[in-house]
Amino acid sequence: KLKGKFIEKKLAGNAQNIEDLAIDASNNVYLAAGDIYIWDKSKNSFKIHIKKNGPFLRVSSGPPGTLWAINNDGKLFELLGGKLLKRPGKGEFKANDVDISINGDVYVTSEVLTVTSTERRRGQPPITTTQVLKCYLYKYNSAKRTIEHAFDANDIYAEIVSISREGSPWYTSPGCENKNVYYGVK
Repeated sequence: KLKGKFIEKKLAGNAQNIEDLAIDASNNVYLAAGDIYIWDKSKNSFKIHIKKNGPFLRVSSGPPGTLWAINNDGKLFELLGGKLLKRPGKGEFKANDVDISINGDVYVTSEVLTVTSTERRRGQPPITTTQVLKCYLYKYNSAKRTIEHAFDANDIYAEIVSISREGSPWYTSPGCENKNVYYGVK
């Protein structure tokens, strides 16, 4: 049980708003705040961990040393051996969310259908909105270095994903009219 006390830690420098955070199995804490930050235990503060290819909106980590991130263009990256690699290596893929299981399985959601509309009003600037109509759940195949459909269902949308300790993906779509939560059975 928490003791009712929280300690505030601010990001120094030109950090943007914090969009996401992740903690790996070794208790390394990562933040997506424009750049990706990592908690430096020796200095009791965050330091920049990844600066290129941002700004980053999503970050996830599982086993020690694993880190996946999504930038504001929907590009998916894996930090592997100190190098930031775009995934999949070939082709285009627009990621929405990512999570990693404790055994290293990576699940990703992607917007596959969006509709953009513009509302024009007299004497005021137009308002443009984009609505996500479909998001699908994918799994990263590390042997092939490809992203594949997690299952063959065209009527279930996955916008946000989180993986249980047992390795089952849980997902939902708050932007859709569907108010359900789903989980994959292994």
